[in-house]
Amino acid sequence: MGSVKRFVWVLNLGVEDEFAGRATQTTQAKERAKEWGLTLADLVTPEGTVIEEGVTFDGAQGRAFCPTPSALAVLSRAGAELPTAPAYEVLRRVNHRAFLGERACSLPGATLVTTLHDAVEHLARPSLSGMWVAKRPFGFAGRGHRRFRDGEFNDADRAWLDRTIRQEHGVLLEPWVNRVSDHAIHGYLSSAGQLTLGTPTAQHCDDKGRWQSSTPSSPNLDPVDASSLARVATEIAEELLRARYFGPFGIDAYRWREPNGAIAWQWVSDLNARYSMGWALGMGKNRPDLEG
Repeated sequence: MGSVKRFVWVLNLGVEDEFAGRATQTTQAKERAKEWGLTLADLVTPEGTVIEEGVTFDGAQGRAFCPTPSALAVLSRAGAELPTAPAYEVLRRVNHRAFLGERACSLPGATLVTTLHDAVEHLARPSLSGMWVAKRPFGFAGRGHRRFRDGEFNDADRAWLDRTIRQEHGVLLEPWVNRVSDHAIHGYLSSAGQLTLGTPTAQHCDDKGRWQSSTPSSPNLDPVDASSLARVATEIAEELLRARYFGPFGIDAYRWREPNGAIAWQWVSDLNARYSMGWALGMGKNRPDLEG
């Protein structure tokens, strides 16, 4: 029997690989999950513990980074009380970039293609910056991206595009832009439709756009922008509710510099209909996910 805790967590950080049908238990994936799991202490809270293989947690309330059937099965085997969760088909649908519709293609020249022919044809066109970035429909912390200079791609690039389109039913093509600052806002949507929003966070990414860390807020985020982020999050929450999703979610956004020097917003660069790395930080003491 494990130590007495109110909650027991499955941190299935490879859930996007699961959605795409890729291997989720590779050595690299396990090491990545272990490394990132260390940053999720605030999510788990002192009342919780991360599940251990072969240890039972009878009576503890189960929680998962994303409550897929495989994550719920792990909790069940450990004797935890299973959380109420959206259907798997809903989870997969709302985490696919196509769910965002036109929001996903708001950068100049951006498009979501579903055939290799269309991808190759689009990448042959001049982009806003001289470089395109292809994004898998299922991604995590900025992973699953590939960059192409206008009209330049080789057989390995073509194979990556073909595999991504076949596995994930599409690929998002965007111009690579000069990002000025990265941000996020997080929330929780109850099954009854009640929305709890956190405060905006600043995200720190590497030169390839991959998440590295989050901080409580950005000093250059003015109240008008913060209000706009909250408005966008509320709109997205309404769309999630119509799709029968409930639970934690997060929206990534960024400011970028146009070729003429003007600063513009990409208000929804990613939607994570699950927990995310900065979720607990953004929500602070507002934890409706731990009620009941």
